[in-house]
Amino acid sequence: MNLRIATINDTEAILQFATDWIIYSFLCNGFEFDHDIFSKHIAELIAGKNMLVVMDNTEEDSKIVGAIGGRIVESFYSKDIIFDVVSFYIDPEYRHLTGEVLQDLENILSMTTVTKLVVSNPSFQDSAKHHRYYKMKGYRDLQMNLIKDIKRPEAPCQPA
Repeated sequence: MNLRIATINDTEAILQFATDWIIYSFLCNGFEFDHDIFSKHIAELIAGKNMLVVMDNTEEDSKIVGAIGGRIVESFYSKDIIFDVVSFYIDPEYRHLTGEVLQDLENILSMTTVTKLVVSNPSFQDSAKHHRYYKMKGYRDLQMNLIKDIKRPEAPCQPA
């Protein structure tokens, strides 16, 4: 198992396994998933070298079994540079290696100017389990995000 920077050739594999999970998590939160927008952002992460793929090298032909994508941003509050994870997926049969993948990501980031790693935990089924998992790995609460749909007023009737 290793982590490497994604290339444009990895796009199809990333989109293939990530789409089902993204659709599920977005639908649970009331978003209307748009595959074209998602694909555009994955391409931007790859072009910016901000997408890493999780490789299973135990088989004769190594294959992509997950991906981690994020944005590098300056902290609003300090001089810290943050790798803000916006997409993280590992195939279910490899999830037992999530801790190893996160440690590999931390090791890679330690060789850059990044000083903080932020992993968001989407709210969906079993989110408490995910939250507890990250706490056990040494992550701590940063903030709580809440969401509400904005209702648009009905358009006034136009006279005929």
